[in-house]
Amino acid sequence: MQEPDMYPLEDRGEISFSTIQKPIFIYSTKKVEHPDKLQVFLNQFDGIALRVDGWLGKKTSSAVKELFGHYLQKDPRE
Repeated sequence: MQEPDMYPLEDRGEISFSTIQKPIFIYSTKKVEHPDKLQVFLNQFDGIALRVDGWLGKKTSSAVKELFGHYLQKDPRE
């Protein structure tokens, strides 16, 4: 029996798993839409305790750097 092709859309160039085209969350000094999803996710990790407050600022960006090795896009520290 032949194994199914796990990545047919990528093989045809319709999508790419290797690069993210547009960031989902961007650093902001203003309230943004749905930041709570990121903040709740980050709070699951030991040593991270963010207030789920609707701001993707310095503290959230620092938590992203701690986990993923880079700040949120447009963070002035980057």
